[in-house]
Amino acid sequence: MGILNICGGALLWALSFSAFGVTIGSYTFDESELVDRVTSYSGATGLMDTGNDWVDPLTSTQLTDTNAGTFHATNIAAGYNDVTLGMRLNQTTVIDGAGADMALFFLFDQATPGNSLSVSANGVSLVVSSFKNVTNSGGIQQVVNNVGWDNQTLNNVLLMVAEVDLAGTGVDSFNDFAVTLGQTTAETPVALSMVGAINSAVIPVPAAVWLFGSGLLGLVGVARRKK
Repeated sequence: MGILNICGGALLWALSFSAFGVTIGSYTFDESELVDRVTSYSGATGLMDTGNDWVDPLTSTQLTDTNAGTFHATNIAAGYNDVTLGMRLNQTTVIDGAGADMALFFLFDQATPGNSLSVSANGVSLVVSSFKNVTNSGGIQQVVNNVGWDNQTLNNVLLMVAEVDLAGTGVDSFNDFAVTLGQTTAETPVALSMVGAINSAVIPVPAAVWLFGSGLLGLVGVARRKK
């Protein structure tokens, strides 16, 4: 088995959708601020989807956008550890702003077994905070229900977060980045569920695209006048 992509259930208290985006505890993201795709991987032969079939992580839509009910996890018992996933935000750029700039969400207690996480972008290792529990604005611990794991359905699964801060790293912004997951004990995998940009800027549409679009509109106008 490689990185497992396990289907979970609704995030109890943690996840909600609205016209303003996705809310996970005290974090709120527009959908455009969530990771769009996995661009590369190493340390495993594939990802396990909900049907227990091996899939190519480069074509899988799991872990991206609003799929918070799924996660990718290491499997140290099978020899798949120190797994690196390349990821990309297609619609926004993570930028250096006030406080933390990106958040990575995990299921299960990552802190007690001392699981490791590293993030790099533009060839630079970024500053990553320690794992901490996710709470809402009222201080209530966020958990996950109906998580499928090891032929069981688990409830009240702890939801944790690690934050990336670009301050002092020399990296002002990025779209592509790499995440390396390191598992220390067989009992607790590193289960990455979702990644979102806290501070971001919209990627502008290239001028050539606008010109192409205006050209098409012009052709439509000509066609209508000929009728």
